[in-house]
Amino acid sequence: MEPTPRRRGLSAQAAEAEIRRSHGEEWSVVAIGRAGENLVPFALMSHDGRHAGRGGTGAVMGAPTVISTRSGSDFDSSQAFGVAGRDNGSLLVVWHSCLDKGDGNGCGVFGRLIGPTGDPAGEEFVIPTTTTGDQTRPSAAALPSGAYAVSWTDASMTAPDTSGTAVRARIIYTEPPAGSALAP
Repeated sequence: MEPTPRRRGLSAQAAEAEIRRSHGEEWSVVAIGRAGENLVPFALMSHDGRHAGRGGTGAVMGAPTVISTRSGSDFDSSQAFGVAGRDNGSLLVVWHSCLDKGDGNGCGVFGRLIGPTGDPAGEEFVIPTTTTGDQTRPSAAALPSGAYAVSWTDASMTAPDTSGTAVRARIIYTEPPAGSALAP
């Protein structure tokens, strides 16, 4: 993820094109234009010439930010990523990526925390504890405790479900839970 102030003021289509020129044509990009940067609540998001939010998404978006360099040609579906947000504006963005941009064993699921200002709050990280086989189709939800729940489709066939594809989940703590051995 990288803040992109040099792209500020570009249309969504121009921002998509510039990101692909600088990072590679295989990148899949979701961009906002000037309306989103200027916090207009009826701004749209653009992805490969398609637009989300007819009549406006009702969300204030801010300047564009690159989340990961791991996305590739398999990133052309809404099932390839997910986002969960908190009331304070912080986010957990999750995605799957395959082939040379995966986890080394096929498709992997990754995440990155974004702070309330829209800046990265750390590096991207692998979410599943098992990376054998493919892990795809992540989804994320914010929990009342301050943690996030992430689920995904898992084809590792590791115990306890060795019969084929399973749905697995993991809790991601942004801070140690109160009362745990990790808490200060």
